[in-house]
Amino acid sequence: MNFSKKKMMIGATTFFLVTAVGIGVVQPQATAYADSQLSSDINFIKSLSTRYSTVNSKKSIEEGWVAPTLKSTSVDDMQKDAQTLIKELEFIPNGTNSDGSTTSAKFDVMGSDGIMYNAIATSVGPIATGPDASHFNCIIFDLYNTTPEEYSKISPKRADYSGYYGKTSKIDTQVLKFYYPNSWEWLNTRLLYLRDNASSSNIITERYTIDGRDTVINGNGQITVYMSKVGGSLKGQMLTAPYKGTIGKPY
Repeated sequence: MNFSKKKMMIGATTFFLVTAVGIGVVQPQATAYADSQLSSDINFIKSLSTRYSTVNSKKSIEEGWVAPTLKSTSVDDMQKDAQTLIKELEFIPNGTNSDGSTTSAKFDVMGSDGIMYNAIATSVGPIATGPDASHFNCIIFDLYNTTPEEYSKISPKRADYSGYYGKTSKIDTQVLKFYYPNSWEWLNTRLLYLRDNASSSNIITERYTIDGRDTVINGNGQITVYMSKVGGSLKGQMLTAPYKGTIGKPY
């Protein structure tokens, strides 16, 4: 099992969130591929028979990938919402429960069911659950709304992957529409600011009520959006984040 460690500052308190990546499934170890092997690795992945992939999801942008179109909005049921993201936006389960269900999903940039180690991914799912959880659900953006050109600049030695990871430029805003259908454009502008300005040495944390959801956005080099249900409230240390006001109306 792989774990990720995220630094977060709320109010005057700094703490770390340690989260499991891919709970319930076997995650392959990250491998440092030589540049000359990248194309063969991609071709191998395309040849795999996977459960959730489609002909379209295996394509890069250069190969004619067509961005899927979101048709639904969140119903504040984590299992149902995860299934909707899987069916409509080419997500895959990010771990499964003992009954085979999932409350967490991530965008599969190569249509490989996560067989390739995806260090860069957009994922949805609660970091903590239960009656004492500080939030209902959250979205984690490793590289928010990143185009192929932007990815190539970030990782020039892996430019062959830019047509895959660049898909997030079409997917991330649709994830915002799913949870914030009335105010996703405002939130997109705010997250672009965090993408370009927040870092581990410049942590930005703010709290808003957006489309009826009590929401904390945290940028620390990665962007996390913590949310309540529509009409609900966050709990615990989330409430110490500086409150900035109300955006939009409940849907």
